[in-house]
Order: sequence, then structure tokens, then C-alpha cells
Amino acid sequence: MTDAEIVLGLGRLGIDKDSYEVLILLPLVQVAWADGKIQKAERKLIVDIADRNGLAEGPARELFVGWLEKRPTDRYFARARHLLMALAHRERGLGSSVKLEQVADLIDLCEEVARAAGGLFGAFPVHVNERRTITEIVDEIGVPPTAPLEVLSSDWADLDAE
Repeated sequence: MTDAEIVLGLGRLGIDKDSYEVLILLPLVQVAWADGKIQKAERKLIVDIADRNGLAEGPARELFVGWLEKRPTDRYFARARHLLMALAHRERGLGSSVKLEQVADLIDLCEEVARAAGGLFGAFPVHVNERRTITEIVDEIGVPPTAPLEVLSSDWADLDAE
């Protein structure tokens, strides 16, 4: 992708060219929304990750907070992942500071988010929809998780939906 195509893609997502690094947070947000709502622990973890890494500052902060308050569409998430991967493969120009190693670490962070709402002391396995979402992200970006997550059985997932 050219710089112009990246700027256009960012613009379609409501991101300006100076805030492109906020994209790396979207898979985390997607995992948090996978069970239909963002749990308090998931939100805190994602905000901590963003703040620790300076990923949602300035104009990007409002957009980032909006993702936590209202779930972006599946199409939005897919476009963002595609653009994130394009950035990770750039060697120079706009977005070249996003490295494939960061994308690989992203899967571990997604799993951390999935575990964050795992009940008392993280004692419960992750929701089946969170596991499915992580698998979708892994399939698209091509980086496997370092350790598999326990998944709630469908019976437990049905109870969670009530």
C-alpha cells in the first residue's frame, strides 16, 4: 500500500495519519466485545495497555474511548486488521514504525483481555465467543497464540447469555 492508500484507509476508520498506532488496540477491543459487552476488568486492562504504550493520545483518545463505549461493526474490525497488517509489512514511510513483532505480541494481549473477565482470580475459562474472535484474528494476521485458552463449554456460554 502507498502512503496515500494508507491515509485513505485510516480516514475511512476515522483515524488521522498522526494517530495510526491506535489501530493496534482494535483487536483487543474486538475480543472484549466478543461476548456482547466489555467487562470492567477488560476495559481497565485495555486502557492500561493503551496508556502504558502511548497508543491513544491526542485525537486518537476520543476514538479509542468510543470503541469501548459502542461496539464497532465487524466490517470496521476487518478493515482495521487489514490496514494494521499492511502497516506491519511496511519497511519505510507512513506506518513503518509498526513492526511484525508488535503484531505477534498482540495475540498474547488479546488472550490477556479474554482472561481479564475470567471470574474470581481468573478462575473461569474464557467465553467461547472470545476464543472464536481470537482465532479469527490469528487466522487473518497469521500469528498463533503462545498458549491455548480454555474455552467455556456451550452450556456455560448459553447461561452467560441469559
